[in-house]
Amino acid sequence: MIHMIVAINSTRTMGHHDSIPFYNPEDLAHFKAKTLNHVCVMGRVTYESIPKKLNNRMIWVLTTQTDYEPMHDNVIVFNDENHLLEAVLSYESDIYICGGLQIYRLFFPYVSVLWLSRINDDFNGDVKLDHFEEQLNLVNTVQYDTFVCEEYHR
Repeated sequence: MIHMIVAINSTRTMGHHDSIPFYNPEDLAHFKAKTLNHVCVMGRVTYESIPKKLNNRMIWVLTTQTDYEPMHDNVIVFNDENHLLEAVLSYESDIYICGGLQIYRLFFPYVSVLWLSRINDDFNGDVKLDHFEEQLNLVNTVQYDTFVCEEYHR
């Protein structure tokens, strides 16, 4: 099953200057709990914005840089979005689409579950999430201390 996991704030900001513009330890723990022991798919910029290795996860990174050398040993690099799409669609276990925006747009037609964290913050960043949730059915909402997580299904 293909999952999409993303955090946004009240302005739908998900990024700013190639990084996540808010720091929410509780949402990061949620991200870790969901993605642990799964494949995480992301673009190169998103991968490079993560400050440390994501242990106990395999990372599939899409980049146009044919000589790209990842920072960690748990990374498989794809240089062609069609090859990555084939790999994701043929994967036989849960897989998580983790950003950035172009990766979300590429995989959204195939997503079965969207995990949307709404962070209580009003920073107006330069990357906004599309209104993907409007095309899905809200099935659950969990109120955490510092954010709300909405679960949508196709």
